[in-house]
Amino acid sequence: MVARGASYFLLQSLASTIFGVAYFAVLARFISEAEMGWYTSLSFLLGFLPLLATLGLNPTTAKFLSQHLAEGKTEEAGKIPQTVLLLCLPFSLVISFLCVVTASQLSLFFMKKEELAWLIQILALAVPFAALSTVCSGFLQGLQEIGKLSKLSFFSYIL
Repeated sequence: MVARGASYFLLQSLASTIFGVAYFAVLARFISEAEMGWYTSLSFLLGFLPLLATLGLNPTTAKFLSQHLAEGKTEEAGKIPQTVLLLCLPFSLVISFLCVVTASQLSLFFMKKEELAWLIQILALAVPFAALSTVCSGFLQGLQEIGKLSKLSFFSYIL
């Protein structure tokens, strides 16, 4: 079981790395250095904001979900996804809203151009989906569905 899970993660990581390197190589040929900086800033925000929106509950979810299932406490295990979703999804919407409201300031801070605020606003739309993906990965990890988790991770990376 562990070996199969590890092989799924190995294949997912390998495929994501190959895709990422190819994407970055092609992207670097078509955009300027300033645009590469903007891309990096947006990538940072898209990584950080969903992490903030999930309140760091992803590893906790996996731990307690698997623990309750192993102990036969299926009713308690069933409450975990509901509780986490009720906490994280509204918080991700708040973060998304704050991102839209402060887009000009974020754009000025991260990209040195206030007129690029529209990029931050578009990114704000992705925050709830990225947070949901992060939360779902915790659920799948807790359910020991490593194959599905690696497919979700790869799909999220490409998306």
